[in-house]
Order: sequence, then C-alpha cells, then structure tokens
Amino acid sequence: MAALSRLAGAMAHDYHALLSQILGSSEVAQQLLPLGHPASDCITRIQRAGSKAAALTARLLAFDPHHPCTGPQLEVDAHLRELHERWHRRWGDALPVTLTTVAETESLRSEATLFDCALTDLVQLAEEAPIAGTPTQVHTQGIGDHIVITITLPLRLAADTILEAVLSGLADSDSGRRGRALGLAAADHLIRRWCGTLELAHGADQRTTLTVRLPKHCGDTTVIQHLGTTTARRRAGTTILVAEDDPGVRSLIVSFLRLQGFTVLEAEDGEIALTVSAQHDYAIDVLLSDVVLPKRPGPVLADILRRKRPGLPVVLMSGFTDDASLISGLGSSGCEFLQKPFAPHVLVQTIERLLDLAPLQKT
Repeated sequence: MAALSRLAGAMAHDYHALLSQILGSSEVAQQLLPLGHPASDCITRIQRAGSKAAALTARLLAFDPHHPCTGPQLEVDAHLRELHERWHRRWGDALPVTLTTVAETESLRSEATLFDCALTDLVQLAEEAPIAGTPTQVHTQGIGDHIVITITLPLRLAADTILEAVLSGLADSDSGRRGRALGLAAADHLIRRWCGTLELAHGADQRTTLTVRLPKHCGDTTVIQHLGTTTARRRAGTTILVAEDDPGVRSLIVSFLRLQGFTVLEAEDGEIALTVSAQHDYAIDVLLSDVVLPKRPGPVLADILRRKRPGLPVVLMSGFTDDASLISGLGSSGCEFLQKPFAPHVLVQTIERLLDLAPLQKT
C-alpha cells in the first residue's frame, strides 16, 4: 500500500502541473474574451472538466501519508456555507442539502481542497437510494475541544460500520457505488489524519447519520486575517519573483500576474532565482516558488532570501511532495502553501493577503 500511495502521489504531481495550465489558461482566456463570445461556452466546459479531474486527483493524494493535509486556519461554518452554495449549484433539487451552522467562529487547520472533497464525498452518499423529496441534513456545533459535523442521509446504508460500507461498495458491479465507496474511504482516511473520527449510525426512521469529530488543535491559534483592498499603485510597486521549473506553469503564472499589474521576475531553478534576486539587490516583495525545485528546493530558497530580507512574504506551491520535512516551515509567519492546481485568482488573493500582513511582520 505504501508503494502504491507513493506511485499515486508521483502521478498526481505531474497531473496537477498539467491541470494548472489547463485551468489557469482557460480562466485567463475567459477574462480576455469579449462578453457573449461564442467560444465562452467551450471554455466553461473545459473549466468544469478540469475541476472534476482535480477533485479526482485530490482523492488519490488523500491516501498519501507524506502529502500535507493541513493548511491555514479554516473557519468551519463560514467555509461550509460557501461549500453549501457550490453543492446547490452542482446538484440543485436532484440532491438537496440543508445546512445548520452553530459552531460559530470555530476553526481548525485544514487544506481547504481536501476538506471540501471529504465533506462532499460524505454528502454524495445520498445518491445511493434517497427518500424522495427528503434533503440531506448537515449540522455543525462546537462541543468541548471538538468541532462536530453531523450528516443525516435520507436513506439507510446497507452497512453498520464505515469499513463495511467501503468494502461492500468497492465490491459492487455498479461504477457509481464503487466511486462513492472510494470517496467514503478517502474521507475517512483524511478525517483520521486530522486526528478526528467518523462514525456511522442508523436511526429508527430509516436514515443514516455520519458523525465527524475534529479536534480544535493542530497547534495553531493564528487569528484569521481578512483580505484587504489592494490598489493598482501597490500592485505596480510590488515585485514578485516566480521560481518554477515547469515552463508551461511558469509562463502561465508570470503572464497572469503581469496582467494583474504586478512587476514579475522569473527563474527556472533555485540557483537562477538567487542570481536574479541578487541582480535586483534583493528588492523582492514576494517570493512564489515551487516546493520541489531543481538545485535549491523552494523552502531552502525562501530561507536564504529571508536572511537577506527579513519578513519577505513567501508562497510555496506543489502538487505533491515526497519529503514532509521540506514543508515543515510552511506554518511560519508570512508563508503560505498553495496546492496545485489552483485558480489564478486564488493566487492573487493569497499574495494580497500576505501583502496586507507584511507591515505587521516588520514591526
């Protein structure tokens, strides 16, 4: 299993690089097209297909023990309300979901994409044999040191435990059931990696309740920062060094950031990145680097540049990493991690958030 996990992770890394180009290029093309252009619908379909492919790849990464499943602080209720809107747009009345959030401002450290995949896979179990017209109910609350998310499905799963549900689904001849079983297994695995538990119980009304218990820990009490406004003048005065060895991904990122008004420098490996930075007297405002970078890994590059310029905002990105020690410092102040593939607008939001916090780090 360990060998298969590493193989899946390596394949996912290359696949994420391709998806980054597909999703990023389609988003840029959509922005450049005039309103009502006939190619707009085709680009939208490309984006939808790419997003589905990214979600499938994320399931593979969920089983890799070296893949980071934690990230910045995630405010559970606020994030679930956004996810609930996406569920409604995706399924509509075909798979109705009601959401009740009473966990208030409770948060935990989680990689947002994997959190979304886990909760979506659990809710999607309602496709098995739902009671007509009855919605799936999702409820959150804070209990002691835990955040509890209960998902009440309008059906009775033909199993009494999570393991039984997974095994019976994987053995089924129906591809839909096998897919949902894989999703349930991935969700259970992620919840365990977040030091939580997933329990299954049946009610007298033929419904099934899945209870997710997640501890409010991860050793991080960082206050969630809200995105501030960024003027065109600040963008023009912001120099970003992009260190990425994949030429397609690098070209896309550089083009998009320049389109957004930033001043951008680029490098294909860690040594060239240091040379470029030195040529500009280390006047770099943001470092954007791949984690697994030739000659000098992204975290090492960030550490060297931060010695020259303390408090330098850093964004590290990767589709997969084989060495957990490489990302051990990602939770430090002024440093964020982006999981490939990501939408270009998410990258800009991350950069702007770090720029908003940069003055606080220098004091």
